[in-house]
Amino acid sequence: MNKFLLLAAVLVLVGTGCLSDGPATRPSAADTTGVAAAVPDRDNPLTFDLAGGQFTVEKGITRISGIFEAEALAAQSEECGTDLDAAHFAGVLAKFDDRRVLQYDFLYRGDSQEPTDYVLTVVENGPGYATLDEFKRDFDICAAGGNLYPHALNGHWLVFASSCGSGADDGSGRPIGCEMISERIEGTLELH
Repeated sequence: MNKFLLLAAVLVLVGTGCLSDGPATRPSAADTTGVAAAVPDRDNPLTFDLAGGQFTVEKGITRISGIFEAEALAAQSEECGTDLDAAHFAGVLAKFDDRRVLQYDFLYRGDSQEPTDYVLTVVENGPGYATLDEFKRDFDICAAGGNLYPHALNGHWLVFASSCGSGADDGSGRPIGCEMISERIEGTLELH
């Protein structure tokens, strides 16, 4: 019976950290909050407000390999004068581990000129870009009319945005739908 009581006491002391090699390492409330914040919500990486406007949005999912190829990025780089080769981009794309990509396709439903849609593409920040300049170095587009311009980032996410075209006005006096959406998005977009 004494051996049983002694064993029970030792188990209690070990369980509470009194007999460990160092101090007990139980996370404080601040520690657990930090841990939870470090895990991104892969289904809802961003928020925006379209209330009160004539907008709709559809969210789709694809893979990074479905939208980027090393050779195409190398050609884009050459056009921008950074001249990074396909081997560089193969290495960059490998850091994404063919992760899924969320695409938000916004459509302006009011009377407007073309284009009437605006697309945001969001992928996890696999390469770990810290600044927009780093992000642009690999993904910038120097041609007009693309859908994947580097737009915003944080430690978890990269956001690409479509352009709203050449800015040509058809003379009708109607707003350009894409611009109406992008202006609204810019004012309310938050990355998580």
